[in-house]
Amino acid sequence: VVLLLTTFYQTSHAALVTSGLIVNLDASNPASWDGTVWSDSSGNVDTATAINGPTYSASEGSFTFNGTNQYFYVGNPANLNFYNNAAFTIEVVFKLTS
Repeated sequence: VVLLLTTFYQTSHAALVTSGLIVNLDASNPASWDGTVWSDSSGNVDTATAINGPTYSASEGSFTFNGTNQYFYVGNPANLNFYNNAAFTIEVVFKLTS
């Protein structure tokens, strides 16, 4: 399972949701990235582990992927804090470079 949640890019449509989140992987928060693990800033203990070294840019608040084999691994969804057999929403914001 790949789970990417980030708040590095904001549009003028609406403010980003920042309260009531169960998992918040926020690339605009450099303290959440240790070079290998992306830590959940919602207050829960979920993490995402970088596979094959996606590149992090603190100035952009973003990750760059090679399009081939870089991603984040969160493990089995049943082991995540938000999993309780209920419906949930995953939001991913991304920007294509070409």
